[in-house]
Amino acid sequence: MAVVNIMHWNIETYGPAKYKNANNQNFINYIAELVSAYDVEIFCMVEVKNSTSLLVPGKLADALNAKEMLDDDDNPWRYVRVNSGYNSEAYIIMYRIDRDFLPIDLALKTGPKVIPEHGLGMFSKTGPIQFPSRMTAKSGRRPFYAMFKTTDSNKIFSVISYHAMFGAFTPKGVQTLASLDAITEFSDGTPINGSAISGDFNVDFNVDRFYYNNILALPTYQATNQMTSLKNNPNDSTVPADFLANAYDNIFQTTNLAVPTGYVVDLLVESSNVPAPLGAPPAAQAKLGFLSPFAGAYSLAALNHYLARIITPIVAVPPVDMNTAWDFVRETISNHYPVVTQAVFN
Repeated sequence: MAVVNIMHWNIETYGPAKYKNANNQNFINYIAELVSAYDVEIFCMVEVKNSTSLLVPGKLADALNAKEMLDDDDNPWRYVRVNSGYNSEAYIIMYRIDRDFLPIDLALKTGPKVIPEHGLGMFSKTGPIQFPSRMTAKSGRRPFYAMFKTTDSNKIFSVISYHAMFGAFTPKGVQTLASLDAITEFSDGTPINGSAISGDFNVDFNVDRFYYNNILALPTYQATNQMTSLKNNPNDSTVPADFLANAYDNIFQTTNLAVPTGYVVDLLVESSNVPAPLGAPPAAQAKLGFLSPFAGAYSLAALNHYLARIITPIVAVPPVDMNTAWDFVRETISNHYPVVTQAVFN
């Protein structure tokens, strides 16, 4: 039985402005600590710009490797990427090769050096799929997929990453996901035993909505119904939830685990040294404020302070209250929270 820890994150416009900033290595270290704290084995990123998408995974793999104090030759992290075709953004799926699964290619070969079968999800059993754009029902951004196989039970599973186009036809894009071949079978008909369907779906999660019902009818199980995106201009507050806007991000599973473990990492809380009592995060999550040392490593001089809510520069990191935490996370990290879950393949 393979238990795979999976993370999805809309990392928000990770392009030259972030990569060439003096805080880029601090950002990489922050991500590495997050991935390490949740023992993530497959990491799906969206909104990495094409111009940096060949650089970010290698730097992140190095940071993760250094954290585990492994020899460079033993680095277990690999990745696949593809141009999403829109807004100069790439999809990236990073994965480990030292756990209970390995990549599998179209010839059904597996191994640490095998490049997994991957690409844009374009087909269903009835033919090509037209995912919607912002304003029309076709020619939009397609999802990305990669294939893996468990080493103990020889079960094939896929990982899907989808960044839905935001607009009138967004629900149609979410609904269309359920028809992907990459969820149920290889192009030659070889069955896929399970799938993790991750994404920024750009529409609030609601189990009663027809588009989410379609995914759930596969059948699938949602990782969480918590909010994941930050408000653009929140009111002052001491309550972390007051800074959240939408439940856009999620991971759905077509595995036989009836009640998957899934949760959202509250970056405002975890990046801060906040006064007690704030309340402990769920037991499955890392300790309160575990990211604060990495937030504290940021150079204040290199912060851009471009958001409308910021009148004066952030004067201290890590943040010591929720308002400053919002300023820091929303400006320097992302306007979306990561979603983490476990998928069981047996």
